[in-house]
Amino acid sequence: MGSHVWAAQCPYCGFEEMIVSSYDTLYFEVNCQICGYAIWTEERLPNDHDVQLAKRALSKMDDEEKGKALELYCEDNIPLIARLKENSLNEE
Repeated sequence: MGSHVWAAQCPYCGFEEMIVSSYDTLYFEVNCQICGYAIWTEERLPNDHDVQLAKRALSKMDDEEKGKALELYCEDNIPLIARLKENSLNEE
């Protein structure tokens, strides 16, 4: 019993450090910190545009930038894709 957390590859954007958690072997929670894919009690699928944006962002990021994205996600549970979209709206 208890909880376990590990990393897996996101089936949408390909990020290799997506968070997977197990609680008391009954519940699994999956969260991609990059494209926003999530599943637990509800499944939240990113749209194709978000997946492509996330893949482009990942291809341009170094390990330090990916680490920063993970830290920010841990602080407020906002995936990178939402931050990118918010920044593009603020720039307009």
